[in-house]
Amino acid sequence: MRDPDTIISICARVSRSKKPVEEILMEMNPYYEEKLLESLITMGHLSVFEHGRFLLRKELSERYIRMFARYRYLDWCEESGEIVISGNMRTALEMISDPNYRDIALEFLSISRFLSKKFGAEYKGIREKVSLRTYSSPLGVKLHVIDLIKAPADLSSVTFIVEGISRVTSHQLVRHRSMSFTQQSQRFVDLSNLSFIKPPSMEGKAAELYFDAVNRSLDVYKKLVEMGIKKEDARYIIPQGISTRIAVTATVSALKNFLNLRLDKSAQWEIREMANLVLKAAEELSLMKYTNK
Repeated sequence: MRDPDTIISICARVSRSKKPVEEILMEMNPYYEEKLLESLITMGHLSVFEHGRFLLRKELSERYIRMFARYRYLDWCEESGEIVISGNMRTALEMISDPNYRDIALEFLSISRFLSKKFGAEYKGIREKVSLRTYSSPLGVKLHVIDLIKAPADLSSVTFIVEGISRVTSHQLVRHRSMSFTQQSQRFVDLSNLSFIKPPSMEGKAAELYFDAVNRSLDVYKKLVEMGIKKEDARYIIPQGISTRIAVTATVSALKNFLNLRLDKSAQWEIREMANLVLKAAEELSLMKYTNK
């Protein structure tokens, strides 16, 4: 399997940077990734490790049944007399301190160059160059697929970065708790030059009123920062329509639930626009067939 260090590192950079995704990819190399991942562990920022996925085949036993009951974020299925276990590196890191399952956690971590070295596992990963596959919608939403793992049943997973959506929509997106998210941080990223998403329903005078209000809020934000107010406090003046980007990792089962809810005609226009892009990518990449169209 692919070494997940690059995927985790890209998602971490999405949080702290306004650079284009293509530039972030160019920053990646083993030395840079090791320093970044070490700093994340030191700070206790383990959520971003959820973007690193693993697969493992084992014979089913009572020990694994107990493990699945204890660690609920592990997925599994039976195939050809074996079980296929799927999960994320954050779960593996949580398991590493459990003496009952440390040996299994080390197997999970073995595909990561950085984590295998840090915890004394034999490295079994393969470093591959990440290539972007980008999908765009008519209303300006972009979806960059950066990782894809094929697996039996609904254990396949995909990692993508969504750009050109508002905080309104990202707040709806993160309610899908079975997915993993890393969002651009308003605490660290300067918001001065970010755009606002205009709902299609706002035209003419309504659009003028909208942009007048949001642009004034940006002016106040800039003045507050110039006065020495921290960006994490100055952001309180920013409306929810400001654009953001967010990294998402999801299994096929999580994607199906997302699509069932967000392709529905009652869903808001922006998240429905995003859901249509997700569906297009999932089908073109042969990740799944969606039948509820």
